[in-house]
Amino acid sequence: MRHRDFPYDTVPNMLMYIRHRFGTTTLEQLVETNNAFPQSYAHWWCNCRMNQLQQTETNYPTLQKWTELAHQQTGSRAVEHVFALLYNWLDTLTLDRLLFSDELYREQVPRLSQGQIVLEQVAGMESRKSTTDYLVEQGREIFQERGWTVGENFWVANCQKYQF
Repeated sequence: MRHRDFPYDTVPNMLMYIRHRFGTTTLEQLVETNNAFPQSYAHWWCNCRMNQLQQTETNYPTLQKWTELAHQQTGSRAVEHVFALLYNWLDTLTLDRLLFSDELYREQVPRLSQGQIVLEQVAGMESRKSTTDYLVEQGREIFQERGWTVGENFWVANCQKYQF
């Protein structure tokens, strides 16, 4: 970019500039991925530019966190397994909430505790509803990190069934 006023301080500021200068359709153009997890070209470019300026590697913290969790649970780091894990846990929580009115611990029902998902009983476990809300928001953050609005909109619409 050769715009003198283009911000290079943060990726969100870069994206805001692009949105205001070139319109939202610019943010919807996708990088060619050969059937990999889609990403907005503008998000990709801004992340790569920031990484070049900071001399770091591309960083998608939410996706990386969930990739590691999926690997621990399924043995795979594939994005498909990340979403399979999220959906599995959301379905498990929903079934548990429909069958039981209490907030007692039950084996293999995920719970949020100190910002982490746990499958065993620990002190400070949050409610199944707050765990559900957390999982839905984490999935949404994965799409937002990559700027894939179509995927994000699908995720939000599809997760409405878990919000009760």
